[in-house]
Amino acid sequence: MPSHENPFYELPSWQRKMFVLFRSLRAPWYISDWKDAWQYRVIPATVLIFCTNVFPGIAFSLDLIETTAQYDVAKVLLSSFMAAFIFSIFGAQPLTIAGITGPITVFNKIIFDILKGQNDPPDYLHFVGWVYLWAAMIHWMTAIFGWCSFLKYMTLFSCDTYGFYVSWIYLDYGIQVATRQFI
Repeated sequence: MPSHENPFYELPSWQRKMFVLFRSLRAPWYISDWKDAWQYRVIPATVLIFCTNVFPGIAFSLDLIETTAQYDVAKVLLSSFMAAFIFSIFGAQPLTIAGITGPITVFNKIIFDILKGQNDPPDYLHFVGWVYLWAAMIHWMTAIFGWCSFLKYMTLFSCDTYGFYVSWIYLDYGIQVATRQFI
C-alpha cells in the first residue's frame, strides 16, 4: 500500500513498531476490560467514584467562577468527562478516575492573575487552552520516551515538596472558606 493512502505508514519506523507492540500486548485484554466493568462490584464503585469527582468539581468550579468569571460548573464537569472518556477509550482503561483538583484550580488562578496584570492580555480561555495543549504534549512525550523511569536516579524531594504544596493549598483554601463564613 502506498504511503500517501495511509498516514500510519508515514510515521517513523520506531513509532510504527511502538504502536504495533502496544496494540499486540494490549489487544487480548481490551474487550475483557470493558465486559468485566459490568460486574456487580464495579457499578457501585463507579457511582461512588463519580460522586467523589462531581462534588470537588462543583466546589472548585465555584471557586474559579469567583476568581475568573469565565468558568462554570457545566464546563468543568464536561471537560472532566471528556478527558476521562478519551483517556479510557485510547488507554483501554474503562474505570479511569479523572477530575479537577486543588492544584489545577490554583494554577488557573495564577494564570488569570498574571494575564490580568498585562497591558494587552490575550483571551484567558484561549491562553489556558494553549497552556494545557503544550502540557498534554509534554506528558505524551514523557510517556512515549519513558522519562519517568529517570526518577529512580533522583531524590524524592520533588514528590515530597509537591505533596506539601497540595496540603498547604487545601489548608489555605479551608481557612479562606472558614473566614468567609464568619466575617
